[in-house]
Amino acid sequence: EELGIAMKHKLLLKGDEHYEYAQCGKTGYTSIAGYNLVTTAKKGSMNLICVVLGCTDSNSRYTSTRALFDYGFNEFIICLGYKQHVVKEYFADYYLYSSDVTFDLSGNSCQIHNNHSEPWKVTLVDTGLNTMTGGRLKRVRNYIGDETFMMTYGDGVSDVNIQKLLEFHKGHGRTGTITAISVDQRFGVLDIAEDNTVHAFAEKDEKDSSVVNGGYMVFEPAVFDYIEGDQTVFEKETLSQLAAMGELSAYKHRGFWQCMDTQREKQKLEALWASGKAPWKVWE
Repeated sequence: EELGIAMKHKLLLKGDEHYEYAQCGKTGYTSIAGYNLVTTAKKGSMNLICVVLGCTDSNSRYTSTRALFDYGFNEFIICLGYKQHVVKEYFADYYLYSSDVTFDLSGNSCQIHNNHSEPWKVTLVDTGLNTMTGGRLKRVRNYIGDETFMMTYGDGVSDVNIQKLLEFHKGHGRTGTITAISVDQRFGVLDIAEDNTVHAFAEKDEKDSSVVNGGYMVFEPAVFDYIEGDQTVFEKETLSQLAAMGELSAYKHRGFWQCMDTQREKQKLEALWASGKAPWKVWE
């Protein structure tokens, strides 16, 4: 077996591959394992470690590591409504879906083998069957606390770099940031100034086919002051108020984005996934 050890870690060195959050790491290669990379990074208060194995060339291990570090988020809150119990049952039995399991029926015990579960903390909240989008967000306020948080819907996929989205949000100091995309469809339309301030937000209209809200958002806790209760429609009321007060900015995304509101869109996304070329799959 061929064995090679390299001492140059491009994410740590000055150059095109330099990664500002990287702290230390080690490269390696074997003919069986391929090109490998171990790297540690620190983002704010979060310590991260990334291990990439089996890359076919030296450069791809750096690309894969950067992508994994860019999405170093592991706490999620899901606002549930219709059939909320089904989602809770899925997470309650998550180990059964992702690992090998031995059930000892005589001893009434269960042993988990080869645990492949992700290091996620997921909070599932029943926010009501008929609650509007703003009301659902307000119902999970106690779980969010006083932190900056991200918000998205469950009916769209994109290759938005959420780490850069967060950095953009923290850089302008306003209450909210929404991702702006250009599509010929009917979604909430944005009026964006040169400094990326959103001057107006208009909900769906058949005549609109310009810059729209892509549904990947970042907010400060102050956003809850703009949500009255369960019947508040976040898009029509909250975002419109923030825009009118100059408290909403737009992060312009020019990459892939696709919603899944129709059967045709569902089939399109499933075909992309089956082809192995889904643009939104930026992880391995």
